[in-house]
Amino acid sequence: MITEIQVIQNSGVPIYHYNSIDDVGYTNESLLQASFIAAINQFALELKKGTVQRIELENQYYLLQKEELFTVIFLVPPKNESEYLNELKKVSNYLNEKIKNDNIINLDIYSNKSIEQLLNDFDEYLRENNLIKSEKKFENKFNKNQFLDLMYKSVGYVPGECNIGKTERMKRLIIGLIMLLISIVAYGVILLQGLSSSYIFLLILPNIGVFVGFYQYKAKFCIYNGFNEIYVME
Repeated sequence: MITEIQVIQNSGVPIYHYNSIDDVGYTNESLLQASFIAAINQFALELKKGTVQRIELENQYYLLQKEELFTVIFLVPPKNESEYLNELKKVSNYLNEKIKNDNIINLDIYSNKSIEQLLNDFDEYLRENNLIKSEKKFENKFNKNQFLDLMYKSVGYVPGECNIGKTERMKRLIIGLIMLLISIVAYGVILLQGLSSSYIFLLILPNIGVFVGFYQYKAKFCIYNGFNEIYVME
């Protein structure tokens, strides 16, 4: 029995998902699997080894059929997995021909309204061929925010709360310490040279650097990055 059927863009973004065990839509695990499989395929292509057709994980097989715009994935039991290869090719060919006949040039489900009908037709095809046992019709439960949240969590990014990682935080800390040292040395020079106390006001500039450096290190947040919607989580 086919436990799971997925269709993903070759970038790793999922567009169709069926799970025979439950009906919870896209989980973090399934999203990670889609990204992992896309990365493996891309790695194989760069090594000029063709595409990956089978991955074994936890005593289950992921059978893959890659096309120009998408990859179809079957999750099947370890025994007799070869029996499902023909079905996988038929399913992939159907979807590929459907895309060509409908003149679809990309599978972005947010910019292309015809994708929803395509996936509904694809779901119906799977049911007609008894590849899906669930009585519930396909619903696109994938949420782009869910995918983004998963990526953010994987690098430790919390939107609105942090946008710099360990390396960038250490840079801010070092800058803060340098500004503090400059401030202390400059204050000592003013005292030793007997300069006018008005020069002390010039220490505001390095002290601002001290505050900004220490604040960004502690808060994990860069004000400039925040305004420009940039995050560097290295």
